[in-house]
Amino acid sequence: MSQVRLQQAHPEAPPLLYYASFTILGLSMALLGPTLPGLAKQVQASLSQISILFAAVSLGNLVGGLSTGRLFDSHSGHVLMGGGALAMFAFQICIPIVSWLWLLSALFFFLGIAQSLLLVGGNTLVLWRYQAKSAVVMNAVHFCFGSGAFLAPILLAQVLQLTAEIRWAYWAAALPLLLLGAWLLGNSRSSPKPLPVSSESEGTGDRSFVFWACVFLFLYVGAEVGFSGWIYSYAIAKEMADPITAGYLTSLFWLSLMVGRLFAVAFFRGFLSQRILRTNLVGCLASLILLLVANESTVLLWVGTICLGLSMASTYPTLLALAQQTIRITGAIGGWFEAGASIGAMSIPWLIGQLFEPLGPISFLYVIAVVVALSLLIGSLFLSKRGSKDGRRRGKPILVKESGPMA
Repeated sequence: MSQVRLQQAHPEAPPLLYYASFTILGLSMALLGPTLPGLAKQVQASLSQISILFAAVSLGNLVGGLSTGRLFDSHSGHVLMGGGALAMFAFQICIPIVSWLWLLSALFFFLGIAQSLLLVGGNTLVLWRYQAKSAVVMNAVHFCFGSGAFLAPILLAQVLQLTAEIRWAYWAAALPLLLLGAWLLGNSRSSPKPLPVSSESEGTGDRSFVFWACVFLFLYVGAEVGFSGWIYSYAIAKEMADPITAGYLTSLFWLSLMVGRLFAVAFFRGFLSQRILRTNLVGCLASLILLLVANESTVLLWVGTICLGLSMASTYPTLLALAQQTIRITGAIGGWFEAGASIGAMSIPWLIGQLFEPLGPISFLYVIAVVVALSLLIGSLFLSKRGSKDGRRRGKPILVKESGPMA
């Protein structure tokens, strides 16, 4: 009876809140790659110089993940996420009117800290709320992220056609952040609480699993951000697309991610998480080999981009679901996961930027291929075996569980 009264006093947040959060977050985060040439002109910098923005925003994600992750264990997650959304709104308004590279880098650094509140908070709160259903729901949430990222290059292409200025794209993508911040703050009392420590879960915060999961996220997220951030410039440099068509190519990558996650929600229930991870990474490597072998074919550029997006689609949410089923997830652990992902998102695109002009655009694909191969090695040799071992020890299969309606 007391449990019923508690639920009435603190009603659950509507799932639409998390779907909207990740859709708007995806829209905001995916703008950097397609606007990179425009931002370079804005501050009169080269592509190698402007690539520091990837490092700046990812460093902000890293600092934010490490410094704010623990806050979700003791404070309202929706308040923290709402504050992050409002901060993102303010920084995004300022980005297209800055004419100094150092100041633009600082803005992206603080934008990254604000993004980390939505990233860490959204992933952690979904795991806390849905628990056994988390694999399917996590794919649905990241499907929404892909939807927003898919819309970002389309928004940019339309803005360029109408105004020829990237500032309106940043301002248009900022307005939903203002509304999202108000919505999250208005639902502060419905924020999910940390999972209780039980005799079964005590001691399951396996440091080695967390370490290797962070390394895996470093590689995987670095590959995803590196590809999505540089495919626009690659297509233009190879004269395979004009600026507007290259924007649509970037959108196609995010569309394939979105479709792949929707497919995972519908068909991956009951599959072993470690098997999904391995299959995804093999598909990623095969797609990159296709892009490398046929690097002069415009048609195969589009085909390879679609295949890569489909292969990458469910990797990140499946890894988080595997972690939730293997260890007890806290806000602090979620912060470490975000830190690993942020270091990858910071270093891999930056490395591509340093090699892009001196070694040619093809270096972009070689870097991504090497990173994916390493993530396949780690995923196969450690994470899948560790997940299977922990699952047997706890009497639970490490798989994508059946789920009811996501209501």
